[in-house]
Amino acid sequence: MSHPRATLLPLVAIQLPVTLISSLVTVALYFSVFRDEPFESVNDVLAGGASGPLFALILLTAFEGLFAQVARAATIVAVASALEGRPKQLTESLDPAFTRMGGLLVVAVLLAASVVGLALTLVGLVLLPYLAARLGLVFEAYMLDGLGPGRAIGRSWRVMRGNVLRFLTAVLLFLLVAAGPLVLISLLGSVDFGGRDTRVLTSAAIGLAQGVLLIPLLAFLTAITTAFYLQARARHDGRTTA
Repeated sequence: MSHPRATLLPLVAIQLPVTLISSLVTVALYFSVFRDEPFESVNDVLAGGASGPLFALILLTAFEGLFAQVARAATIVAVASALEGRPKQLTESLDPAFTRMGGLLVVAVLLAASVVGLALTLVGLVLLPYLAARLGLVFEAYMLDGLGPGRAIGRSWRVMRGNVLRFLTAVLLFLLVAAGPLVLISLLGSVDFGGRDTRVLTSAAIGLAQGVLLIPLLAFLTAITTAFYLQARARHDGRTTA
């Protein structure tokens, strides 16, 4: 679809150090500030863990989530340029993603709020797959067309007209291909043995391994969605200018 190196480099450059930092910070906190706190799973912390570990978990999750969006945005730029025959250097792909980081955060918050709002009603829950597909290319529109968050949402909605079934099919095929690695990543997260300190170190190592395993999957998914957006945009613009 696109050169594998162009697809992987932005994710490796951002996700790998971010995952490593998150793992190291977690270990450092549980061996210092939270030394007297029991080490619990993420689900247990969220369900009613101590306030300190919960606050740290929220901050680290936000940190990872923000840079995951930046990494994916840079990958969108890299994939699109490779597909158009104008491959970019790593810094050229990273620069627009970091420059537009604020807008990426706004887009992510708007989409997350929409999903949560829809999931609270029965009708919204039923319509969620369709609406998610219509808005599934917002990040691509935001990064490739130089639009603001609101206009990028509108652009994805228009471009996806008549393409929902094709898009859902592409995502389903991705999930089928990625099922094995995703199961492995999930199983790694269920490993839990040894005393408290051993579990802290084991959890950090597993988190790092999960982050590494997710890189090629995110790269593959982004290559699919970016290629789909370029094709859907061409069809849409062709219709509107005909």
